[in-house]
Amino acid sequence: MLKKIVFYIVTIWLVLYNNSLMYEADLGYSWSHIPIPKFFRFVEILVITVLYIVAIIKYAKDRSLGKTKLFVFLLFCLSILGIIVSFNFSYSYYQFVSIYLLLSPLWLYDVFCSIGIDENFIKRVVKFYFGYILLNALVALFVHIPNYWPVHSDNVNGFFSDAHVFGTFMAMTSIAFFAKFIYEKKLKFLIFSNFVLLISFFSSNEKVIIANLLFIFILLFTYSKVTRRVTYIFAGFVLFLMFSNFDIESFLEPMGIDFRLFWLIKSIDFSQIGPIKAWQIAMHYWLTNPYTFLFGLGPGNYASAGALAAFTEGVKNLIYQQNDFYISMSELAFNSSFDRPFNFFTNLLVEFGFVGFTIFFMLVFKIVKTVYVQKNLTGLNKILRIVFLFNMFVFFFTGLIMPGEWMTQILSYPTMLLASYFFYLKRNSSITK
Repeated sequence: MLKKIVFYIVTIWLVLYNNSLMYEADLGYSWSHIPIPKFFRFVEILVITVLYIVAIIKYAKDRSLGKTKLFVFLLFCLSILGIIVSFNFSYSYYQFVSIYLLLSPLWLYDVFCSIGIDENFIKRVVKFYFGYILLNALVALFVHIPNYWPVHSDNVNGFFSDAHVFGTFMAMTSIAFFAKFIYEKKLKFLIFSNFVLLISFFSSNEKVIIANLLFIFILLFTYSKVTRRVTYIFAGFVLFLMFSNFDIESFLEPMGIDFRLFWLIKSIDFSQIGPIKAWQIAMHYWLTNPYTFLFGLGPGNYASAGALAAFTEGVKNLIYQQNDFYISMSELAFNSSFDRPFNFFTNLLVEFGFVGFTIFFMLVFKIVKTVYVQKNLTGLNKILRIVFLFNMFVFFFTGLIMPGEWMTQILSYPTMLLASYFFYLKRNSSITK
């Protein structure tokens, strides 16, 4: 029963709910949007919370997740402490939104590991998402790109909520095919990888495109001596272009590729770009007093996803009350995320302090390590490990620029599902030994 509920949550529900978040301004909204009443979101929160409690009670004797449960419990306690101390109860809804978005992937990881995500289950999930990604690629290729690109590149999103999520899933698929090419050395998989990567370019999701290329670079560097030499040559070529003052913007412009980052760098001083300015502002709030240094301002009180949701509904919290960042920026700049002076790391640090920041990354490191150290993987498992590592790389890379993919559940939930599958493999291998 638990596995059926979990399968529904990480597949059909995530796809439908993510689609329901599509903006009305999206040009394909009228025919590709499936509305879901807001009430159902509360049902999801209730179901996942109950699942987590049931898993804790039912598998209480399982000590293999002891440290994970402890870290998650400490983060939850720290969150509640932050709400009480901040004494901002009129803002409590958005504070709980922030807590839920941060902790629900970790709750589900606990649930997934407890019920045992085996190979048959993971194959069903992979087939579902492969079919859905293929459907979105076809819609983008034959409908969105011919009609919307390059003028409305943010509308190249298939059935996903936005172009950013669409581009991330295309990049993820590209990495999966590229890994399959490396392991099986079949040219068709390299062609598939490049084709899907090319589609991701049309959504103007420059952050994930850069992350994709960097990850491929790392993958090649660590694979073998031959591929390492290829990466040396490529790195040398990139350095040559940099020192030769090669104008990449002028090179890409005839092809219709216009990265908004270039526009922002020309329009405002580089030091004022959001991701750089974010750390200067964050340090000011984080170092206000010993308490904020250790425990932060509390969830949702700075600039987390919950705070951003509040901003869109006209409820300004601390960061928006004292710093109005949007007045001087055009619509183009606002949509790019590069003007926003906050990101996942600064949000986490200021809202949860040094203690919460440390606990969260200790927990994430433990999860990543469980996947990374797996040995003797074959076939699909090798590809899935690469996909998991890529997703985590994207979480951290984009987290330096924006609130991060961690807060996007259609990305974080399946990623935690993959992590739990490798936990299952590790636990079974230790039992066999």
